[in-house]
Amino acid sequence: MQSFPFFIKIGFEHISDLAGIDHILFLIALCAVYRLQQWKHVLILVTAFTIGHSITLALVSLGSLSIPSSLIEFLIPVTIVVVALNNVITQPTTTGKMTRNYAMALFFGLIHGMGFSNYFRALLMDSGSVVMPLLGFNLGIELGSVFVGCWRLAS
Repeated sequence: MQSFPFFIKIGFEHISDLAGIDHILFLIALCAVYRLQQWKHVLILVTAFTIGHSITLALVSLGSLSIPSSLIEFLIPVTIVVVALNNVITQPTTTGKMTRNYAMALFFGLIHGMGFSNYFRALLMDSGSVVMPLLGFNLGIELGSVFVGCWRLAS
């Protein structure tokens, strides 16, 4: 069985690796309307994304949910386009907009979580418990998401 730090590293790399540009693009689009002074909003957004990602990853890893990967691979770029269009169409400073962004981050995190689930299940093949690997991986997802969100604010 792999160690807890191994799963943190895999989670961080899953978000921040340029080979998985879909998460980076999604997070950049999600955070695009915020300024550095609004870092708390960005932290809440990326945490909502991580929660959604974690829920579906746990459900798939436990065998409670199965959705065809072709559908997920189609929906992931759709999430990026929807968030980008939302940024263009609505005013970024309204309270309703922020609430909608949090809901989108959570819901779209559910979709993105399914995109990595098959690989994650393969990592768990020899594991007796999924709790610690899921916790480590999701901690890595959060750290990677905060990194990408903060990078976007700093640029």
